[in-house]
Amino acid sequence: MEAGPSSAFPWKKVWQLQVPNKVRHFLYRAAANRLPCKRNLARRGVLLHDSCVLCNADGASKTLDRLFLQCEWTQRFWFAVLNLRSSTLSSFRGWILGLLLNGDAELLTRVVMLVWALWKHRNEILFHGGLADVGVVTNMAYEVLRDWTEANERRPAREGRQNQETMNFEKGWIKPREGALRINIDAGWFGENGQGLGLVIRDHHGECMYAATKFLSSRSNPAVEGATCMVACWHWTLYSL
Repeated sequence: MEAGPSSAFPWKKVWQLQVPNKVRHFLYRAAANRLPCKRNLARRGVLLHDSCVLCNADGASKTLDRLFLQCEWTQRFWFAVLNLRSSTLSSFRGWILGLLLNGDAELLTRVVMLVWALWKHRNEILFHGGLADVGVVTNMAYEVLRDWTEANERRPAREGRQNQETMNFEKGWIKPREGALRINIDAGWFGENGQGLGLVIRDHHGECMYAATKFLSSRSNPAVEGATCMVACWHWTLYSL
């Protein structure tokens, strides 16, 4: 597979895939023939042993086409997982291109996740030893996709809360009615160092009438410290008026 990045390839569809960002980036590099397979490494002067990590075949071409489609172990893998005879496919890039264009989003997602997990598994064996295992690849692919999907499903709720908090914050200080004062207090607990209290009193024009801070060396139970700080702050405020 010699092809590199090309404007004819639907790269936009790659970045729109509903998979983790690291998988999108992996697919971009794979389709552009930028992964460090043995042939690409050899072009850079890096020579490795001449046997396949997955099937142990000697003297085989070390291209991405062979790794993902033509390796004996990979052929058994695809047949077991997708009932696919990968030996009938001549080009990894062409296969991915066809999947991107045919509109079957579910199949495309499964293939992309499995190819990514296959590459990760191959590297694990290359650097740490072991035997190729179909279950390891499929579990890795599905678990990573599941965790990513669940995290994204929770994101709208988190963003909704954050937006509400932002809206509340942007409302800012609300002035009191004419002739009245508004008192803002706050308290913080600093572990074994104690507590910090603060208050600001403003009139209905927003002018600061009084402001002060106070430090207490109390070392109360952290579980009730928030309430303790606020009670102390209220007492201090009343005595300050």
